[in-house]
Amino acid sequence: MQAEPYRPSRLAIGFVVVGLALSAVGIAYMIYAGRARALPALTSAPVRSHIAELQALYRMLLHSLLLFLAFLFGSYLMVRIGRRVLEPRAARQTTQYVDAWANYRLTPEEIDTATRSLEEDFSSEKGAEDDGASPRDSPS
Repeated sequence: MQAEPYRPSRLAIGFVVVGLALSAVGIAYMIYAGRARALPALTSAPVRSHIAELQALYRMLLHSLLLFLAFLFGSYLMVRIGRRVLEPRAARQTTQYVDAWANYRLTPEEIDTATRSLEEDFSSEKGAEDDGASPRDSPS
């Protein structure tokens, strides 16, 4: 018996695709905003504006990273909760004990009978050996 292969729902696939698309757009924008461009001469632009631009880029990078981590955490939670909600739980039942060897188990009386018959067989073989004839030689 094999378990059914897990197949995610279309809603989960849609969320993952939208999240990846948003991540790709964010990364493309970060590359576009951080590209090398001709900066104005330092004498014509105050230094504070360059620092403000760098702070804005770092803030955008940090926000992008936090949003990506939130997306990963939210996706994980959605999958975990979805599995708990959508999978029906089987009712726990105690397994009935079946003694498979009960038909083959010997009772004490059967053991005594078998032991007595073995003792009689061995005692008769010893008597035959004392006569000089081996039990294999004697016709049975």
